[in-house]
Amino acid sequence: MLDRDSAAFGVIGLLFVAAAVVRPAAVLVPWGVASLGGAYAFALVLSDRDLDPRAGFVAAGLYLVAELAFWSVEARDWPQEDSSAARARLAGMLILGLAGATVGTLLLAAGAAVPADLGLVQVAGALEKGSSSYEDARDFLFFTIKDPKTHESLRVRYKGLKPANFEDAISIVAIGQYDEGSKEFEANKLLVKCPSKYQGAEVKEYS
Repeated sequence: MLDRDSAAFGVIGLLFVAAAVVRPAAVLVPWGVASLGGAYAFALVLSDRDLDPRAGFVAAGLYLVAELAFWSVEARDWPQEDSSAARARLAGMLILGLAGATVGTLLLAAGAAVPADLGLVQVAGALEKGSSSYEDARDFLFFTIKDPKTHESLRVRYKGLKPANFEDAISIVAIGQYDEGSKEFEANKLLVKCPSKYQGAEVKEYS
């Protein structure tokens, strides 16, 4: 489902393409296709997905939109095109679009086949009291852990539901990768050790 902001980019893209065909004005076609692609990219960023298995077909669709729009604009200045030549041109577009979608899908499938835990590291420490916050809109949990020996602290970002009794955690192990851009540790799995009146302490896994 498109976010309101990304949907706005899509609407602008459609208006550019429609204006290019109606006027006609070939210079508007790239702006329209770029806006449509931007809407898709923006939607991916907001959804926090690493890979979209439909990306190859989206790219093929953008290619076909651009080609058909340019064809419509150019046709205004040309004599009526021979029907066999038009069919050949259309077939070429469809073949290239299908080939692009197929190659893109195969590349994404190969990327998805890479083990999810490749290159992941784990860090452990005690939860710094009062450091946690949760963003309901994006399902992000932010908190700081501190090494009890070195007293070094690390800010952690975890996407998922906030564990129950998280503020009472004795220790936390976060598994993921360090994000240089945000200077935060991006965790995709948490091992939270909480006190238990029956067993002394209980470790729960969240991913």
